[in-house]
Amino acid sequence: MADYKTVWGAQLTGPEREHIKACVELLAKDKPTLTAVNIGIMWGGTMWCIRAGAPHAQLYGVDITPDKWKITEREALAATIIQGDSRICHQDFEASIDYLLIDGDHHYATVKADITGWVPKCRGIVTFHDYAPTQHNLNQFPELEGVKRAVDEWFSTHAGWTELPAPDSLRTFQWQT
Repeated sequence: MADYKTVWGAQLTGPEREHIKACVELLAKDKPTLTAVNIGIMWGGTMWCIRAGAPHAQLYGVDITPDKWKITEREALAATIIQGDSRICHQDFEASIDYLLIDGDHHYATVKADITGWVPKCRGIVTFHDYAPTQHNLNQFPELEGVKRAVDEWFSTHAGWTELPAPDSLRTFQWQT
């Protein structure tokens, strides 16, 4: 099985990998059959972090072009891959989500649509990647500012969520029951 610490995963730092794994482990302590959704799977790095935290989780990866990416040990990952636009395919997703990682298209409108469509299905933990990109990354990909703007707007208007400490470019929230 792939090692979540080393499997290629775009711009994931070591602390980000550990944080994702720890969030899922926290949920798995009380719910061994949890459901996790990863929006924007690329090479599968974040999916392996989720799998490491909950080996028996029902894991879903959502991407508009999943066959474009070379996911390490795809079969061993034991995930259901949903090919489609995350802004739309949430409509057909009926399961309750325990862990949600949003790392798809980083344009403001898309992040906002992912929040609107997917976050209401989650009553566990939601993590956003690229919330705080480096200036170098912003210079190369100015659309990354859309993540921060959309997340800040959502969090400022939605009660019930508490922020958890998160490293580097992650921002994480937990639903308070």
